[in-house]
Amino acid sequence: MRKTLSFATVFVVFFFILVFTQIAVAEIASAFDSQSLVGEWWGEWSTLNGQFSDRIYITVKKIEGNKVFGVVEAAGADKYLRYEKFEGTLEGNVLSITLSKLWLRLTIEGKTMEGNAWGGQESRLKLVKHK
Repeated sequence: MRKTLSFATVFVVFFFILVFTQIAVAEIASAFDSQSLVGEWWGEWSTLNGQFSDRIYITVKKIEGNKVFGVVEAAGADKYLRYEKFEGTLEGNVLSITLSKLWLRLTIEGKTMEGNAWGGQESRLKLVKHK
């Protein structure tokens, strides 16, 4: 004899799976403290072909909602240090910054930021929180 599940049983199981999934997603999202970004980040950038590399500094001054405000200082291939204020966007643990001639997308994990920059050439960036 074959048993079938009632609609109510299927609904209850589906409901609990849905609730559990939402709780798990909320826990993961809340595990990242956006205020931990505030401070100085020091690191290096290098072009993907390895032709150029130098230092980069990002200072995060404040965070309001998903908006991140700060300053980027980066030495270019010509060795001049460029300084530019920014208003970035934070989505989860990913920081996106648009500067006048450069776009950055960085993933934050603990005290490290890693990602890419696009401008003249695509570059790889790695920064560590200094203070």
